[in-house]
Amino acid sequence: MATFFNLPPELRYMVYHYVWQAYPINRLQDDFESEGGPITVFCKYPSDGSVKKPSAGVGLPSWLLTNQAFLSEGLDQLSRGGHLEIIPIHAKYCNLAFPAAYQPSVCRSVCIKLYARGGRRKRNSKKMPLGELDPEDLNYCDRLLKGVVGKDGVLRHLEVRITSCATEKMSKRVDLAPLGAVLEVVAHQLKRLEVVIGVSDIEDMRRDAIEEMLPLQLEQLDKGSLAAMVGETGKGGTFSRVISDEGQMKGWHLVWTCD
Repeated sequence: MATFFNLPPELRYMVYHYVWQAYPINRLQDDFESEGGPITVFCKYPSDGSVKKPSAGVGLPSWLLTNQAFLSEGLDQLSRGGHLEIIPIHAKYCNLAFPAAYQPSVCRSVCIKLYARGGRRKRNSKKMPLGELDPEDLNYCDRLLKGVVGKDGVLRHLEVRITSCATEKMSKRVDLAPLGAVLEVVAHQLKRLEVVIGVSDIEDMRRDAIEEMLPLQLEQLDKGSLAAMVGETGKGGTFSRVISDEGQMKGWHLVWTCD
């Protein structure tokens, strides 16, 4: 008798694709208590937009647990078409925050959401350069990214989303060098790198000063920590403004691609 696994692999993966579309947002870990702060983890898959909220419960969807073959092939499709989203709040890195079957090391696409230095804590009153992160978050990213590099490293797309501090705490300077130093370890295997820096209610003078500095910052990264990604093509990073549906400026989108 014919079974699902008698189907050709390409048909089975089409089925997994449609099933994942029905479960596009899954909370894998909800405020995992790590030393220093909590970690929240999602796996996400593109959908038709009809599903807006995470699936009920915490963990991988139950249909994946039908048998070992479903788990293996279903996670493979997730790795191909979806991404892992990690939100650490000044936390210490701990791989126990991820399901044993779906660690960052098997993900082709990873998104890390961070708060800029001073974005969550009030203790520092001095003005912060755009893009400056808390040392705890830099250390978290460093530990995470070193863990996904290896002879079989599959990471190809990395997105870092930074929620900046309040604009009154933001200086007119830009400092992406510390983040670039952390990203250097995976630069050689990436096909696409995105850094999104969010702001709100930024005045024109501060915005213009920052945009004067951004090209120099990108050039320094292209020639330094991200040189392995830029390679011989010479295609360096570019930036554009993030504009909301209401026409308000919400930050900058920095992109590097490697053919």
